[in-house]
Amino acid sequence: FLSSLFSTVDSSSSPVSSTLDTIYVSSSMQATISSSSSSRQTKTSSSSLSTSTSSTATTTENSSTTTIVNLFNAVSTDEPPTVFDRSPNPMSLADGVSNDGPIQTNKFYTNLIVGSQESPAFVYPYSLWKYTSSSYGFAVQHTTVDQYSYGGYDSSGNAEYLVNPLGIAHVVFSASNFDSSMTMQVDEMTLSSTRVVLSESNDSSNYLEIPLVQGMGFATGIYHGSLNAKIGSSVGFNTIVSESSSNLAQGILKYRITLLNGVTWLCYVIGPDDLTSTDFSLEVSSEYEIKASASVDGLIIQLAVAPSETDYEVFYDQAAGMYVTNFKLQGVSDGSTATY
Repeated sequence: FLSSLFSTVDSSSSPVSSTLDTIYVSSSMQATISSSSSSRQTKTSSSSLSTSTSSTATTTENSSTTTIVNLFNAVSTDEPPTVFDRSPNPMSLADGVSNDGPIQTNKFYTNLIVGSQESPAFVYPYSLWKYTSSSYGFAVQHTTVDQYSYGGYDSSGNAEYLVNPLGIAHVVFSASNFDSSMTMQVDEMTLSSTRVVLSESNDSSNYLEIPLVQGMGFATGIYHGSLNAKIGSSVGFNTIVSESSSNLAQGILKYRITLLNGVTWLCYVIGPDDLTSTDFSLEVSSEYEIKASASVDGLIIQLAVAPSETDYEVFYDQAAGMYVTNFKLQGVSDGSTATY
């Protein structure tokens, strides 16, 4: 996804910031580019640019004009007409849910802000949820097409529906400190992201932070304070093996975790200072639990299902230590084509 967007008039023109509302492109004049923070002029051979908040463009007899519009400008922010009844939302938010702005509806994380908060958020390819079954933490599940069940076949043999299994806690971000007094906060909600914070009785010093963004490649947990990291699983662990890779950045530890169902997960551990295997390790404490050898303030643990083709694993190694917290989609159109 693009963090900035440029619109190019021709090979000699300068880029135009994505903050522009409407851009007019006409012929045989000088280009003026302005924004709220700066103003500058750039000469082009055959183009003219100017910013405006108007939604329509004027034309002259000797020049053609094209209006380029920001596709994500609000259509309207006016209050709806009074003909529509006002009534409060009958569904209340769960405890620990807060946001700087309005709470948006129909989002991938809605299950985390209502009810018991134990239904999953679907970030794809993973689903994650508050876990309070055999242990306490935040569960991660990854399913593949071979796990789907089909039914309701018609006379031609076509299935009417498929069932994707839910609630299988393949891995669980947890801590030795967590028990039934664990609380969950959800904040920093945007169109495409949110943040989950787990702690014991709303402890603001010792907490587990989990950023959720649609399409994220790693499930990431950041441990703050004196929490002793723990990874759980309702499936169970078969093996955990420490590995090295020339593609890893310095100070990143890599583990290969194989579950009892035969599925392999990659686990990366990153500390605020360069970690070594003599300073820190993950150790199997039971068939369903892996514990950190020590608590580390700022410890990051990242989990991802290993790719089916080992040649692709290099990309996981190179990306380890980085995690996304948000993304923004931007786009413009001239009425016949669009750029995102």
